[in-house]
Amino acid sequence: MQQIWERIAKLQATGQSAALATIIATRGSTPRNVGAKMLVLSDGSILGTVGGGCAEAEIWQAAMRVIKTGVPEQLLLELVDDGTGLTTIHSKDPHPGRVSPEG
Repeated sequence: MQQIWERIAKLQATGQSAALATIIATRGSTPRNVGAKMLVLSDGSILGTVGGGCAEAEIWQAAMRVIKTGVPEQLLLELVDDGTGLTTIHSKDPHPGRVSPEG
C-alpha cells in the first residue's frame, strides 16, 4: 500500500489526475478486505487491487469516469455464485468500492 501513497504524492506534485478505489464494506467471503485499495491512473493503468475479476473491471470503469468528471462515485457490487462454479456480479446502488478523485 505504501507504493500507492507514494504514487499519489508524485501525481499530486505533477498535477496529474487519478482515482483511488477503496473497499469500504464487505459481507461474507470476499477476495479482499475492507481497506484494500486500487489506484487507477488517467492512462488506465492500475496500482494495487480490490479483488480482480469482473468486479474490479467495473470499478476500473467507474474510476475512469471519476477521472474524467472529478465527481466521486460509490458502487455496490454483489458477488454471486451462479451454480456453475463461476462468480458473477450484480450491480446495486450504492457500493463497497468507493472511487474518489486524487490529484
